[in-house]
Amino acid sequence: MAVFALAGLIFFTSFNTAKGTDIRQDASLLKLSDLIQERSHKNKQLDESNAALRDNVESLAEGTTAAPGRRTRS
Repeated sequence: MAVFALAGLIFFTSFNTAKGTDIRQDASLLKLSDLIQERSHKNKQLDESNAALRDNVESLAEGTTAAPGRRTRS
């Protein structure tokens, strides 16, 4: 009985594929590569923003020469 059910499943799958279903579709791979490129671009933007903020912090730190724990007014 199980052999007939398996044969029927294979027959139905073959029939469905013969109607024009693309069984070698690369859409999922394209979506993944697009996601990787998008994230890579976003990471590059964040790295640039991070570098700018670090430069800002360094310039502010160089401007203050107070001892640790004391605040100076500028």
